[in-house]
Formats: sequence, C-alpha cells, structure tokens
Amino acid sequence: MGPFHIPKHKNGGYSLIEVLVVLVIAGILSVVYATYRQDNYSPAVRGAMNSIYGTLVDARTMARGSGKQIVFGATGTGSNVVLTYTTTMTGPTVWGSVTQQAATAQYAFASDPSVARFCMVDLDGTTAAGSAALSNLQTKLQSLSVNGTAAFGSTAWSLSIFNPANYGASTTTPFWFNGNGTANTDGFVMVVPAANGTALANGPVGIILVSASGNIYRYYRSNSGSAWVRQ
Repeated sequence: MGPFHIPKHKNGGYSLIEVLVVLVIAGILSVVYATYRQDNYSPAVRGAMNSIYGTLVDARTMARGSGKQIVFGATGTGSNVVLTYTTTMTGPTVWGSVTQQAATAQYAFASDPSVARFCMVDLDGTTAAGSAALSNLQTKLQSLSVNGTAAFGSTAWSLSIFNPANYGASTTTPFWFNGNGTANTDGFVMVVPAANGTALANGPVGIILVSASGNIYRYYRSNSGSAWVRQ
C-alpha cells in the first residue's frame, strides 16, 4: 500500500472572478439602498409640503370667512416645528350674553413620525439643500410678473413663515392674513430631506410661496439637477 498523502490546499486569495462577483453584488445593493432611501424622501417631502399648503389655505379661508385678521406664531425646530394661527379680536369681547372668542388652529410637523424621519422644515433657508434650492427657484421666477408687477417681492425669498425667530416680541416682520384673504407680506415655507432631524445636502425639496395678494404656490424638484414642477 502506497504512502498516504494529504492534499495540499492553495491559499492564494480570491480569484478575479470572485472579486468581480462581489463588486457587482455590492453595486446592486448600493443602488437598491439608494433607491429605497430616495423613495422614502420624495413622498415625505411631498407629503409635508402638501400638508403645510393645506394649513395655509385653511388659515386664509378662516380669514375670509371671519373677515378678521389671522395672526401666525411658530415654535420648535425644523423636525418638530408647530405653527399656530388665530383670529384677532375686534370690538367688544362680550355681546350681551355671548362671549366673543378667538378661533385657533395649528399644524404640528411631528404629528406624522413617518414623514418627520425623512424630511424637515428649513426654518431660515440656510441648509445646504434649502439654500441652493431657494436661490435657484428665485432665479427661475424672478421674471414672473402679474399686470407688470413682480409676482413675488423680496420677502418671498427671505421671510420664512415657519421660523419662530420671526415671531419674537422684538420682530418687525411677522406674517398674517388679512380679513379679505390677502397677506401682509410675501413669504416662503421650505421642506428639505433629512435623516432623523439632520438635513441632507441634496435630495427632493418642496417650496411654498405666499404672495402679498394671498396666492399660495407649491414648487417641487426631486434633486438639485431636476427641473422645478409646480404642484
């Protein structure tokens, strides 16, 4: 009987084909993950933008319906900001046996946690994605006019309606709707992509513009290289 030989195993590392297979799989997974994340950010930004739009329309309707001024207030941060709007009191508080009370409503961004996980309100327009988006949209719309007058004044690009800093005791530029539905000034609200309260540098952005005439517009783009779409 011949001698027993233990087969020797090669230990030369991975073959080129094995490395290529791993790289292909990693590439596929990265694309799937990026698509998954994008699929979360886009509906979150759109959903938040539409909810805020509905809030502003409701406040304007309240102003027109009551014939009273609707004043705004904001508290919190970008991922949990709360906007309140209240009718102003005019005339006697008590009419006979009836006590006049202000109507109040609010919008709480964090009321939908699934949305708040993937986006936030850019309170002052200074996040990387928000600043670039606001500047780009301003360039696109700067020539837009109505009867020879610019559709949006300078405050449309500088006054954030959701910024708590604009509603402090010393502020001179708060935002409100008049009793006829017009606004005291132009303003904007911007929703940017975020991961658990931290804004991302790029991704979908939604911007709401309110003109002093009381018109409310929504604009959306899926990323910094995409065209703006009016919603």
